[in-house]
Amino acid sequence: MNLYYSYLFMIYCFYTKVLKQNSTPILYITSVSTVMLYTNFYTVYCFLVDKHFLTNFINSKIIVLLIIATIWALNYYFVRNKKFMQYGPDSLVKASLASILYMTLTVFAFIVIANEHRTKIRASADAAPGWRASSGLANHPKNFTLTPGTARRRLM
Repeated sequence: MNLYYSYLFMIYCFYTKVLKQNSTPILYITSVSTVMLYTNFYTVYCFLVDKHFLTNFINSKIIVLLIIATIWALNYYFVRNKKFMQYGPDSLVKASLASILYMTLTVFAFIVIANEHRTKIRASADAAPGWRASSGLANHPKNFTLTPGTARRRLM
């Protein structure tokens, strides 16, 4: 929990010192940390779905928005008590290293899981070779090669 509070303190320092915000940016801190937490949640979720430990239950935008709203509300509960403010400039180096490591690991894990997921989708598409033709996408007007003459005609 101390690493999380130091991460929140780094976000606070960014908004107060770099962007020169006068008021305490509680909503900014909550929103930025919610995006990172959701990215971590979604990365773990995709990994578990790819390894068949979970079924795909996030299948609409409403569910995604509900998950983000829930994470934001729980995150706001931790941010509003301002416990992260007890981390002063002496712990700033530790907090910055922890924040950089956290963001780097989050992005790296997200890229690795996304590549595995993309490979899986491509393999399932290759297993069913006629899926584009049967869905009508092969004959769609946008699916043809543009030559300079046809491109000029489409612009006019």
